[in-house]
Amino acid sequence: MELVQLLIQETNYHLNQAQVEVDLAILTSASTRSAQYAYTWWDWVYRGCVIGSLLVFTITLVRCCYFKHLITSLRLALNTSVAFGPLNLPVFQGTRGGKL
Repeated sequence: MELVQLLIQETNYHLNQAQVEVDLAILTSASTRSAQYAYTWWDWVYRGCVIGSLLVFTITLVRCCYFKHLITSLRLALNTSVAFGPLNLPVFQGTRGGKL
């Protein structure tokens, strides 16, 4: 009698274990599909944000380098023109024939 009860308990255990495995497989496949879809969707959103950020960063970096070069070249041009060119002031011709 004890052997029969032990056999029934083991069979019940194995049946329950198999049912848990089947339920887990069904749940896992359904949640995996939705998780893969969500991951794929968020992955594309994230990639778009990364690409947009890199584009903005690159444009900003190019503009900063360009303006730095522009300011430097303007400063050099101004220093060169002041050093090599004489200071010519226009003569003010007043109403009395040039006499102040």
